[in-house]
Amino acid sequence: MNLNVIILAAGKGSRMKSINPKCSKVSYPILGAPVVEYVLNAVKGVKPKRIITVVGFGGETTKKIVGKDTEIVWQKEQKGTGHAVLQAKKFIKNTNKEMTLVLCGDAPLIRTETLKDLIDFHVKNNYDQTLLSAIVPNPKGYGRIVRDKYHNLVKVVEETDANAAEKKIQEVNTGVAIFNNKDLLIGLSRMTNNNTKKEYYLTQLISIFLKGRARVGVKTMENPEEMDGINDRYQLSLARKKLQNRINKEHMLNGVSIMDIYSAHIGPYVKIGPDTCIEPGVIISGNSVIGNNCFIGANSYIINSKIKNNTVIEPFSYIKNNKKIK
Repeated sequence: MNLNVIILAAGKGSRMKSINPKCSKVSYPILGAPVVEYVLNAVKGVKPKRIITVVGFGGETTKKIVGKDTEIVWQKEQKGTGHAVLQAKKFIKNTNKEMTLVLCGDAPLIRTETLKDLIDFHVKNNYDQTLLSAIVPNPKGYGRIVRDKYHNLVKVVEETDANAAEKKIQEVNTGVAIFNNKDLLIGLSRMTNNNTKKEYYLTQLISIFLKGRARVGVKTMENPEEMDGINDRYQLSLARKKLQNRINKEHMLNGVSIMDIYSAHIGPYVKIGPDTCIEPGVIISGNSVIGNNCFIGANSYIINSKIKNNTVIEPFSYIKNNKKIK
C-alpha cells in the first residue's frame, strides 16, 4: 500500500510564553535542530509516498523548516486535530489502496521503528484505523483509551470530557494513528464539534468508524516516553535531555568515548569516527564530521566543521565552519 503522512504542526504553543509572533512551537531547537525536524526524520524512515505538514501559528517559520521535504497546508483557525487533518483532504486519494499516517509535529522522541511497528500491525490485522497508545503512570492531560470487558476499543475520551472512572485509566492516546484512505475521508465528512471545547477531534473518527462497522485496532508502544509532546519550555528541556542521552549512547555504542554523557551536547546530524574521545562540556553541532581517533578537549565548541583523523583539539577551542576562532 502507498503511504501518506500528515504532520500536525499548526498549534500556537501559548505555554511557551514567547513574545515573537513568528516563532512556531515546533521550531524551537533541540541540540541545534528544530523540534519538528526530529519528527520529520522519523517519518522519512518509513518511506512515505507523500508527507503533508499542517501549519498555522508561526506557519512561515515552520514552512521554511520542512518546506523542501513536505507539502504545506494551512490551518488558519485552531479548531482541533480533526479540522487540521481536513485541511489536507485534497492530498488524500479516495481509495483503500492507500493509507494515511497522522502524527503530531511537537513529539520529537518518536522513532522510525515505532512507526514501522504501527504500520505493520495495521496492515497485518487488516484494520481500517489503528491508534498508537501508551501506558503511563500519570495520564493527566491525555485522552484515555476506553475498552470493554473483552479488551476491545470502545472510544477515546479527552481529559476535559472524561468522567471520574475514565480519568483513572492509564492507557492513553499518543496522537498517532493510521487510516485507510477511503474510510478516513468518510469519517472526516461526518465529524461534529459537540464537545466542551467545540473542536473537531480526530479521535471522534473512532466512534464514526465503529458505528459503520469498520475495524479499529490499538497498538501499544513499547517505550511511552516517545509520545512526550512539547507544550512549554520545561518539557522542551526534558526532551532535550532524553535526545541528548539517545544520541550520545548511539555514538558510544559505535566506538566513541564520551567522558561525561550528561555534559556532551552533540547534534543529530553530527558524525564521529571510532576511537575518538570527547571530554566533558563539549558541544558539537550542525553537520560536523569528526574523524577517527581524535581527541576533543573539554568545553570545546565545534560548529559545521570537519575534523581530520587523529586530530587533537585543545580544551576551550571554538571552531566554526572549519575555522578556529579561539
